[in-house]
Amino acid sequence: MPDKIKVKPEKGTDFKEIEVTTKDWNLETRRTINRLVRQGHLEKNGYCMFDACCDVLNLATTLTEEDVFNLSKDEIEVIALKLADEINKKK
Repeated sequence: MPDKIKVKPEKGTDFKEIEVTTKDWNLETRRTINRLVRQGHLEKNGYCMFDACCDVLNLATTLTEEDVFNLSKDEIEVIALKLADEINKKK
């Protein structure tokens, strides 16, 4: 896995590119991210996915609470799902 992951804006979204370090990621990080994303997808309420994505950013990035607060819902979900995708890629 690379030391850093760049999350670029998805088409139709309006946010800046963000770089996330993977230096401290381990198996527990991977398991927790997968569990959070799975729970978010299982819930019928869209806010559960948002909560799960906020938890992923809190766990897997060095973003502060204020940084996350200043992101849009779309940005939070795109970044979190990209991180989940990256952590599950075959090494």
